[in-house]
Amino acid sequence: MTASSSASERDALAAARHLGQERAEAFDLRLREREAGEREQRLAEAAWRPRNARQSLDEEEASLKVVQLESRLSELSAYV
Repeated sequence: MTASSSASERDALAAARHLGQERAEAFDLRLREREAGEREQRLAEAAWRPRNARQSLDEEEASLKVVQLESRLSELSAYV
């Protein structure tokens, strides 16, 4: 094997490696864009999905508790 054929083989391997890296990066970018789009779609669907009565009741109870705690905090602040 001569030095020039060894150098050309290295150059060919480097070019193939570079091409493979470019293809992998392009594939990764397409995949990330697709996943981001799917994620946005799932979030939008979840936001618009009708909630069942139990979830609504739980949320209302939690909201009421927050209001009660805020009221109690105001009372305690006024006392001090």
